[in-house]
Amino acid sequence: MKQVIILPGAAKALRKHRAEAARIVSKVEDYAREPASLAKNVKALTGSRTLRLRVGDYRVVFEETETEIIVTAIGPRGSVHEQREPTMNVRFFRDDEGREMAVLPRTELDALAQVASHAEAVADYRSGRLPGLSPAEALAFAQSSSPLAFWRKYRGLTQAALAGRAGISQNYLSDIENGKRSGPVELWVRFGKALDLPVEHLLEAE
Repeated sequence: MKQVIILPGAAKALRKHRAEAARIVSKVEDYAREPASLAKNVKALTGSRTLRLRVGDYRVVFEETETEIIVTAIGPRGSVHEQREPTMNVRFFRDDEGREMAVLPRTELDALAQVASHAEAVADYRSGRLPGLSPAEALAFAQSSSPLAFWRKYRGLTQAALAGRAGISQNYLSDIENGKRSGPVELWVRFGKALDLPVEHLLEAE
């Protein structure tokens, strides 16, 4: 069975759809265990290793290697990689100043952005800039009191330790983790540095 790795962005999506999180993760594990059993639910996207798994009304985007399934995105149908590959339907022209310009459909732009996001996430994971979660860890993240609380524990820090690194009281940190207070932007930047994570992964999904 290939190892399933769920990257922070995908784990954050599981948290947003936590009622379906266990079912989605279970299907990914089923695919890792026996790909042939779910072959009809999988489509190749921009390359031989970039795939999309259909799980009911949800879609899971991942890269497959000889040993790993690296999940980069999860979302409802229509929100992640609905088309197989950008067709590059680009129209070129020159503006009034003679500069060469290009126009492409919004769907093409969105597809290119998703391809770039997937590639960046995988590259960050492989370089060690992003951690990869096991299925159990991703489900724990989905059910945790807050992303900040989960990542603090994941890094092996107590509330007192993280509060000290961020320059705040433990009570203040506890209130933030429990959603009672939000804290200024600069405080979240300090959290990100202390936990060695981009701030976006510490915040709740919109």
